[in-house]
Amino acid sequence: MLPLRAVTCNLSIVSTSKREFRYTAKRVTPYANEPVPKPRRKRYDNGTPLPNWLLIIVTLVLGAVVAVVSIIVSARHAQRPATITISDSDLRVSSWGAGSITVPLASITDVQLLNESPWLSRISGTASGAILAGRVSSSSHGAGRAYLNRDLPPFIRVDYLDNHNVRQWLYFNSWEDSAQTAALFEQLSAGRS
Repeated sequence: MLPLRAVTCNLSIVSTSKREFRYTAKRVTPYANEPVPKPRRKRYDNGTPLPNWLLIIVTLVLGAVVAVVSIIVSARHAQRPATITISDSDLRVSSWGAGSITVPLASITDVQLLNESPWLSRISGTASGAILAGRVSSSSHGAGRAYLNRDLPPFIRVDYLDNHNVRQWLYFNSWEDSAQTAALFEQLSAGRS
């Protein structure tokens, strides 16, 4: 005679009015020589058989790749030269990632050509290697704007009055050629007079 399997059962009443019963097998003990069945592979919350820790690692790796690519793209765009335009009525300087500034020529109070790079620290904007573009601060002059390639002197400093008659300052230079910066200074000096 074959040995019997031991089955533990649990009967529970689901609804007392209809007298429905639910049968739940808690544990089945196998025969003495019968191999223990392997448990089925567990499926996780989202229906995939991947464990949650693996999904977290994949998400972190993909996030890191996206972050590195965006930093590389930003650094390449930060090296684009600033656009400097002097028209009959205003001076406009703009750079990718640092915005732009337009200064009416009538509000300019002083223009200087400097051979040494000013000591500035970035508040917002772009600072990549020798490039400094955006809002900056100076220990002697306070906050202002700068669009500089520090490796390519000379530098132009413009002092002007904003819409509220508050004194502001701006440093800029040509990011491509020193002679072009000198030509911009001459054009700016001639436009003021």
